[in-house]
Amino acid sequence: GKLVKLTHFLDAETSTPEGEGEQQQQCNNNHPKEFYTYLASPTNLDFIPGSATPTKHNCRDTTTINDGNMQPDPRAMSVDDVKPYSNLCGLVAMGREWNTAEGITKIQDAMRRAAAR
Repeated sequence: GKLVKLTHFLDAETSTPEGEGEQQQQCNNNHPKEFYTYLASPTNLDFIPGSATPTKHNCRDTTTINDGNMQPDPRAMSVDDVKPYSNLCGLVAMGREWNTAEGITKIQDAMRRAAAR
């Protein structure tokens, strides 16, 4: 199976299934087919300012969580706000049986329908 960032998976207009040789290494018009891997780093490599809400699970300094002084919809604006290995973008894990053009399309369609709700 493969891990793919949820953000890349949902943004992809077309997908290339595993095992199609040279095509797998190419990018489609707008989005690369990226497989996810954890890399050693002192900071979170997936961080996008304003995309994650600090929680007790992803925040470096949990004393700032729910202290009564936070805004109604606080967002982490600095990579220093989050732990290095917190999952901030979501991951999609696909087993070999779903890692086909048809399987990927079905999963993408279902996730897009759920996101639209």
